[in-house]
Amino acid sequence: MPAPVDIEAVKVDIAKVDKRIETVKSDLLKWMFAALIAQGGVIVAVLQLLK
Repeated sequence: MPAPVDIEAVKVDIAKVDKRIETVKSDLLKWMFAALIAQGGVIVAVLQLLK
């Protein structure tokens, strides 16, 4: 027989996980844009060297 589950505790845990996912998603987006800008800089530098 399975142990009883506290529904409110599960809801709180799900809310915490949702908040963590939101935080990770925004951090990932920031790093993605930073990498995009850095990559653009590298491309510009290489093109300047090839002239």
